[in-house]
Amino acid sequence: MKIKKILPLLSLLFIIQFYISCSEDELKGECGGIDNQEMAKVISRLENSGGYSGFANALKNLDASSLQSGEFTVFAVRDTPLKLTSGFSQEVLKRHIVQGKYSPEQLKQFSSLIALNGSVLLISVDEEGNIHINGVQLGDAIQSGGGIIFPVEAVIPVTGKVNKIMFTVYACNINWSIENPAQGIPQPGALIKIFDENKKLYITLKADSKGNAEFPAANGKIYYYLASFEQSSSLYEGFAVSGIITSQEEFDAFPEYRTSIVKKIGGLKLEDINWDARIDNQDKSDYHYLNSDSRSVNVYLVPESYNPIT
Repeated sequence: MKIKKILPLLSLLFIIQFYISCSEDELKGECGGIDNQEMAKVISRLENSGGYSGFANALKNLDASSLQSGEFTVFAVRDTPLKLTSGFSQEVLKRHIVQGKYSPEQLKQFSSLIALNGSVLLISVDEEGNIHINGVQLGDAIQSGGGIIFPVEAVIPVTGKVNKIMFTVYACNINWSIENPAQGIPQPGALIKIFDENKKLYITLKADSKGNAEFPAANGKIYYYLASFEQSSSLYEGFAVSGIITSQEEFDAFPEYRTSIVKKIGGLKLEDINWDARIDNQDKSDYHYLNSDSRSVNVYLVPESYNPIT
């Protein structure tokens, strides 16, 4: 009999303890789940910082079921007189959240991230070192437990279709011969600087152990690039290099060289960038043109010490 009387009392105590341990915001999701706890900290941090009331209020209604861990990065939109709280739909909110906690230094190592809603977020770094997400500049990072917050002055826009371009960087084989026929060998650690249509630095990629680096290019956008490693560059004396001439057929197919660089089998392939069927000073440039529809790009680096005459 005593056990029957005690059981209802224990149940009541359990319910009371449950309500005490769960905040009002946490009860909207899975109480005690680390994602809701960390998101509640983010909301509190934004409210205490001031200037984020619209975004913070919208976050309270976020469907956090797709969060897989307690660490995430939030791009918090500052309040403006014209911004309405109701303007942040679930889709928009999730475009401003990334699974995983990324510091500014880590963001600079990536060319893109995937938002909670599956959107591609393109990362670029300007010449002053400012980080941009889909063209929107990030403010100074705000730490918040398992999360990190970056203020933004506008809603991050949706990108168009993205084409992933795979760069493979080679150290040019300047000692080419029939016995040594490779045009080059992969160059790990090479840097590929991507520039936008205004020739402003967009992002810097670093080649992996196989000489590869991937760039998510927005379709229809104009880009330029320049690659380097130590004292080697993808430009030689201002000419864009695209490899080594390895056969008589390639030699015959290439335009006439009106430069100090000798056209020969085993010599450099120079790009005729103005399509006038000859290589001369009109083909010199500070960059390579990058076709955003490309799937792969082979890049060849030539050392400054290379002597094209011998």
